[in-house]
Amino acid sequence: MGISMRQHLASLVAVFFALLIGVLVGMALTRRPGLESKIEELRLQVQQRDKQEERRNAVATEFAERALPVLVRNRLRGRKVAVFVTATSQARTAQGAVSDALDLAGAIVATRASFDADFVQHCRDDSERLVADFGLPADANEDIAAAVTRRVVQAATGGDAGARRWVGRRGLFRIRRLAEGVPTLAIVVGGSDAPDTKRLEHLDFPLIRCLKTTRGIDRVVGCETSDALESVMRAYQREDISTVDNVDTGAGQFSLVSALAGAEGNYGMKGSAKRYFPEIPEMP
Repeated sequence: MGISMRQHLASLVAVFFALLIGVLVGMALTRRPGLESKIEELRLQVQQRDKQEERRNAVATEFAERALPVLVRNRLRGRKVAVFVTATSQARTAQGAVSDALDLAGAIVATRASFDADFVQHCRDDSERLVADFGLPADANEDIAAAVTRRVVQAATGGDAGARRWVGRRGLFRIRRLAEGVPTLAIVVGGSDAPDTKRLEHLDFPLIRCLKTTRGIDRVVGCETSDALESVMRAYQREDISTVDNVDTGAGQFSLVSALAGAEGNYGMKGSAKRYFPEIPEMP
């Protein structure tokens, strides 16, 4: 996987500053005249490079945004999607980007379920009541968060009609039914504020595994924003699902729609990605 544009820019700036320091030291040692003019010249060169890089990024971003509606139009027409948000980093941005991409592709968000930041700990603190309220098996206390997560999946995907009454629990989760019908596609929106193996082990992984075995769900895709503080895409890939690590960008939204439509892979700009984006379909 190649380096990202941000990494490229950072390395470029570092090279110029290293060159600047070398010039300063050399001129100071030899006491050559024109030191100030050389410094100013190098400063202007760095500024020019920065502006060029900004313009390239702006052009690429605008092109992706303008091309996106054409590339994804009706690719998921009428398909119903369940969105599960475990993210604690940039969750609102990610949800908005996912919704925009699905709208452009003609998909319908049937259900959205979100889990609170302290979901795992709250489940443990209130395990006895949750076992009783959710009708969980007696051994659910061994991993109460995973057991509750599975019930949330059942409620959100229509597999447990009685569970629909669990629209929300303070400090736990919230389920919103947005359209009638049973979803056939699922998106897991991740990304953490800090490394959190407990949340992965007791929420994200059980969630993905349950979705993969839920009858009627054809495909599960994981995603996060490009600036999520702690990426979870590499962890999601261990569960053998397609991933998109830059869903807040035009390229990432194209990748998300393509992955839901069947393009398996790991897409984005981070080290865990294998490709920047899927193959672009031929235009009729």
